[in-house]
Amino acid sequence: MTESSTKRMLAPPNERLRFRINHQQRQNRTMSKKKTDLEASKYLYPADTNYPRTHFLYEYEGERAVDPAVLVENGILLWHEQIHANELDDVSPLWAYAEVLLENRDQTPTHSYLEWLRQEVIVNTLAPDSWNTLEPYPYKGLLISALYLQEARRLCHSNDMSRIWHVVALAYYNLGLSTTQSASHMFATYAAKEKAEDSEYKRAIVLQVLKRLEADKSITSVAEARRAVIRFIQSYKSSEGKHVLLSELEKLDRLTPDNSKHNDDNDAIDRLESTLKSWSSPKGPYPEMTEAFAMFDRKKGSPVPPGPARTTSEAFEFETADYHTRIFNLLANGDVLSLRLAHDQDQ
Repeated sequence: MTESSTKRMLAPPNERLRFRINHQQRQNRTMSKKKTDLEASKYLYPADTNYPRTHFLYEYEGERAVDPAVLVENGILLWHEQIHANELDDVSPLWAYAEVLLENRDQTPTHSYLEWLRQEVIVNTLAPDSWNTLEPYPYKGLLISALYLQEARRLCHSNDMSRIWHVVALAYYNLGLSTTQSASHMFATYAAKEKAEDSEYKRAIVLQVLKRLEADKSITSVAEARRAVIRFIQSYKSSEGKHVLLSELEKLDRLTPDNSKHNDDNDAIDRLESTLKSWSSPKGPYPEMTEAFAMFDRKKGSPVPPGPARTTSEAFEFETADYHTRIFNLLANGDVLSLRLAHDQDQ
């Protein structure tokens, strides 16, 4: 507790009330400024990258009933849009995996077969064979939504409307639970659990060094940034002439259990250099480290060739136009009124 907060608590009631009123007035002014800034910048900044790019609005012409089959097909498009937006992994095989699971229907001790599959995914007993089953699968929501969307489509085709609404609701619910950011957070959580507290301190040191190096325009790649971090730690001295960062790093290295060191023959700097390669990787265990190093990738070399297409049995062609949000208004007569928002006014 700070000295000022202690004084406020010990102040007479009328003074505490006056403080609350003044504090509320400052908050109101701040909120008003934020609202003004938001109104001024809403066309300048992209939409939330953790939010879908595509949105379907169904009651443009007023209240009306919506065919469940329309919701299902739109949900399937949103599912595929999400796998294309995933920068971490190619999860497109989940669609075929869900299809196979649904085809192999069997008797279950409890629940329907669909609910049984969902429970198996939730409790980590069902995941693709490529995943290490010792860790929770980070794309549970995406897998469950694939199961429920395909089951919902089957119900529509067979004209079985008795279960359709709760199946559609759970399909959308689980699709919303699975985002690129949620997967990144889960990966980071796994990594944090596996590392000791000294790793957190090391990362804090490296992040502070990277901030000091941001203005150095001679660093034009991630590899050069790693080398610059090592040089900075080795050369930095306090006002008393002590190598404080190097000393802290060596102290942490001595505290690291031997079974966590990949090579006992190397010193603390050698091990940090090896660790930085992992931390700066696009698929590194700590997103904040990946982002901090990526800031130094200033080279304008040839573009990276695209990876293999992410495809499923569904036929979707995704637009390449540079829009950050698009809205489809579904009209009662079946027509579509579309709106696309981009930063370039010509698009």
